[in-house]
Amino acid sequence: MIAADYEDGEGRDRRVMALTIRTLLGRYPHHLALVDDLAVQVISQELATARMAVSLIGKDGGRPRLAGVYANRLRLDLAFRRSGEGWLVTRASWGPADAGVVNPPD
Repeated sequence: MIAADYEDGEGRDRRVMALTIRTLLGRYPHHLALVDDLAVQVISQELATARMAVSLIGKDGGRPRLAGVYANRLRLDLAFRRSGEGWLVTRASWGPADAGVVNPPD
């Protein structure tokens, strides 16, 4: 969930971030996200951060079987705050991740 006071370094607020996510999910209704190199740091009972590499694979809903498949690997940094609703994302930043091999789970 996204915190009401969410804001990132690019000036996106909660409304813009929610619209961005909805747009991506609408464009690529068939998707898979593989999380790798996850590091969570609990700062206090109310604050935490997470850093990870995410491999995103999506398929354009209107394309034939193998056409329209897209993949990307990102570095994702998140800041969280605990509230009565659970842990909420208060900030996010992302960019290209190092090109690495994603190993299958054991």
